[in-house]
Amino acid sequence: NDVNEEDVKTLMDSLIKNDVVLASSGTLKVKESAELITTSSEPIDVE
Repeated sequence: NDVNEEDVKTLMDSLIKNDVVLASSGTLKVKESAELITTSSEPIDVE
């Protein structure tokens, strides 16, 4: 029983970590696309 409970804890921890990673990567993607939109709308001067 103890081993099973530990397995469940480990599984839940990994799921939570994955959710956090997904959430943060989604936020990063949103930031990147927002930056792309702002930079592409600005006039580009090539020297």
